[in-house]
Amino acid sequence: MFTRLRDWLLFPVRTATRAVLAAAVVALLVFAGWYGLRVLRFHNEQAAALQALANYDFPDAQRRLTLCLDLRPSDPEVLLLAAQAARRDGRLDEAQEYLDRYPVQTETLTPDETLQSVLLRVQQGMVKQYVHALIDHIEIRHPASEQILEALAQGCVHVYRLDEASFWTKQLLDRFPHNPIGRLLDAQTNETMRRREKALQITRRLVEDYPGNDKARLYLAGLLVKTHKYDEAAAHYQKLHRRQPADLKPLLGLVGVLLKLERFDEAGPYLRELEDKHADNSVALLECGRYALYQKRPADAESLLRRAVQVAPFDHEVHFELAVCLQQLNRKDEAQRHLERFQEIEEDMKRLEKAFQGMVKDPADPAPRLEAGRLCLRNGQVTEGLRWLFGVLDLVPNHKATHEVLADHFDSVGDSARAKHHRARAR
Repeated sequence: MFTRLRDWLLFPVRTATRAVLAAAVVALLVFAGWYGLRVLRFHNEQAAALQALANYDFPDAQRRLTLCLDLRPSDPEVLLLAAQAARRDGRLDEAQEYLDRYPVQTETLTPDETLQSVLLRVQQGMVKQYVHALIDHIEIRHPASEQILEALAQGCVHVYRLDEASFWTKQLLDRFPHNPIGRLLDAQTNETMRRREKALQITRRLVEDYPGNDKARLYLAGLLVKTHKYDEAAAHYQKLHRRQPADLKPLLGLVGVLLKLERFDEAGPYLRELEDKHADNSVALLECGRYALYQKRPADAESLLRRAVQVAPFDHEVHFELAVCLQQLNRKDEAQRHLERFQEIEEDMKRLEKAFQGMVKDPADPAPRLEAGRLCLRNGQVTEGLRWLFGVLDLVPNHKATHEVLADHFDSVGDSARAKHHRARAR
């Protein structure tokens, strides 16, 4: 019995040829198993990503699609889904990267890729150029109608066309009442219109329905801070920080509310985490500086606040806290300079708020938008300032004063070609 078993086991390797063939068969089986597992994993992750998109869980969809692309970097369907997930999550640069890879693989643009490219441009603010074509899609109930309405609403917000954003948000929620993007936009619109309690009500329900929507939870926590509901805000910030330990915003929010609640012992470890991990962030440095002042360590606070001023020279709160710190160190002249800078920036912020309210009152008037753009550029908020100014040109393409401001700005940053273009339009 043993001899027969031994002969059977040794049969494949009795000769060199048999041994080679046996090794090839084994290698082929191993490869087939390895490849089969990769195929199975790819399809499982793709199916899970599609389900995540259906559930509006865009971060989970992105994570799973990244795993798919690790397995098949050139898969066009996955690249398109990844672009959609990133775009709907507000990660527009990532969405563009996926779309940039897509034509290389397919050589020709498909209707789906074309639509995703258009929706990305619309979300970046280019609503006017594409709105009529997209309305045609909506009227025939295109399968992507929900995404189209999302993009139109978000694109109008991007260029501060809030009346149109409200219209598209309503259209979105009328057709897709559970859509979390539309519900969050609705809450933000209500806050803009100074209906903060209504915004709170909408966002609370949104977080109850979508407890994994961290963007909505972060917005809710911020609303709770503004309405002085610090304990409730702290609970949300703590949950967010546990989920996103590397993300700065939940940590900053948590520190801020713990200090307002005077839970200083609890705030201490989080402040040390801020200083250790986010030493290049002005808001983190500001909170650490405030805590040092509370602990009567003005010399430590000065170091932190000076670093904050270097990072964010237009932050009025940093200048104010540094003025307070320097007063405690009996350096009154320098403290006065920072206090005056604080007052200058605060005055500009009041003017910006007035311009914003003017825009809300009369969306067709370019003057408040131009004023807001000027104020933002003057205070180092370049991206925001350009959004306002290009918003003016979206309303009035030949608005000379706006072209003049843009020409001066591009001259100041050395972009002579764009400066020349706007200077010519300003004549």
